[in-house]
Amino acid sequence: MSGGSGTAGRDMLLATARALEVDRITAEVTTSLAGHGVQAILLKGATVATWLYDDGTPRSYVDSDVLVPPDRFADAVAVLRQRGFTADRPSGPLPDHGVPHAEPFSRSTDAAQVDLHRTVSGASAPPEAIWALLADACVPGQVGGAEVQVPNIAARAMLCAFHAAQHGPEVAQPLEDLRRAVDREPLETWREAARLAASVGGVPSLASGLRLTPAGSVVADRLGLPSERLVQLASTPRAPARIAYGFERLSREKGAIAKGTLLAREAFPSPDFMRWWSPLARRGTAGLVAAYGRRLLWLAAQAGPSYHAWRRDQPDRRA
Repeated sequence: MSGGSGTAGRDMLLATARALEVDRITAEVTTSLAGHGVQAILLKGATVATWLYDDGTPRSYVDSDVLVPPDRFADAVAVLRQRGFTADRPSGPLPDHGVPHAEPFSRSTDAAQVDLHRTVSGASAPPEAIWALLADACVPGQVGGAEVQVPNIAARAMLCAFHAAQHGPEVAQPLEDLRRAVDREPLETWREAARLAASVGGVPSLASGLRLTPAGSVVADRLGLPSERLVQLASTPRAPARIAYGFERLSREKGAIAKGTLLAREAFPSPDFMRWWSPLARRGTAGLVAAYGRRLLWLAAQAGPSYHAWRRDQPDRRA
């Protein structure tokens, strides 16, 4: 008994010590970025620990997840290199569309690790739109003795669900974060989180994350979020029903004008979105025009299977 208690105590001390070291690195990096005129938002780590683990339970984290404006990403990389960081090989498969949401950096002298984010996993809007929304939803916080920008509580709740959806049921820490967030925050916080998620194309990820826990599933149902099956159909890479959730969104629009506006926006999104969505669109005007044509073909190929997948989901939703 005493041996087990001693081991648990040592583990808690090690987790706390590592978190304090990561907080020091976060303060160093964000202060250096600010000194070069690069804004930064701390997405996880201390922001989650101080919010959900104020009961004294240590929350371990090993790296700093820092979001920067996408148009300053290269400048942020240069700052990290000045601080002795080198780029690691990104882990995981590249997305079908868009760009990797983050790139990992490490420093051999002190084992410091930083995930430099240009966007967030789980959101399908262009990085510029995600940055604008999160920058507007930030509050000042203290980490490692420095003032840093951190998401407000509703944005943290959204990111918490996104993180759980990203890692799935096999990874314990994001699920524990989510369980605590659902237990702590009222439905109104999750309504605001759903509004933020809708603004960044992240409703499927919000729903998928919440539905990983029983209490989260209740919240998802009360918010009217899509079913897990519909989310899976719409989010599986290279699946033939990737726009199934689009039909759900279309069904919720009221009136022909609103439905037509949504269809037009999905078929012909902004040039900035297209440049993010397709490398072809980054090749000048001709490439942009060709990318729009490719998008229309992609939508046409997805439309039939996606519509049938959405229709099959409706009896279960009504039940």
